[in-house]
Amino acid sequence: MLANQFKKDYDITFVSCFVSEDCIKKLEHFKIISLGKRPLLPESLATFEGLLRRSEFKSMDTNEIILNFSQCFLANAHIYYAQGPITRALDDIQSLKGIYRYSYKLARPFLVKRDRSFNEKLRVLSRLFIANSTFCTSMYECWGIKVDGIIYPPLDCEAFKPMNPRPSEDYALTYFGKETKYS
Repeated sequence: MLANQFKKDYDITFVSCFVSEDCIKKLEHFKIISLGKRPLLPESLATFEGLLRRSEFKSMDTNEIILNFSQCFLANAHIYYAQGPITRALDDIQSLKGIYRYSYKLARPFLVKRDRSFNEKLRVLSRLFIANSTFCTSMYECWGIKVDGIIYPPLDCEAFKPMNPRPSEDYALTYFGKETKYS
């Protein structure tokens, strides 16, 4: 865990819209700030709900270095780590059930506009806007959002590698975090 590496030299604070008691116990060696906004939607749609709520976190400590990894709230950050627009993720969810799928289709134009606006604000509030892949960069750049660089998620390339020694450009090496057609 990245925070464990940094805690030797820095005080680490985690900020989230809502932090469960289980999570607080697991992160007992760190400072935790919960914005107190318990999600109303099921777990897989909590990030989407964060987009709708548009929460903000404002730090009062000018000596802090803020790294924002969240798509759930706006923060003045030194670095925002962009992991892809939420609406693009929702477009890919194959298992979205009946009423959610229908509601999303109806509301999609509004949600894409809100998602784009939210990410434009994240760009303004962040000194550096870093994407997690070339593909992710392309999604933001098609919205006119400048990406300053790419830092790929750290993973063991020996454990996670294509089964085919000559894969096409259109493959998923890893895909975690939402329901998709990928196993």
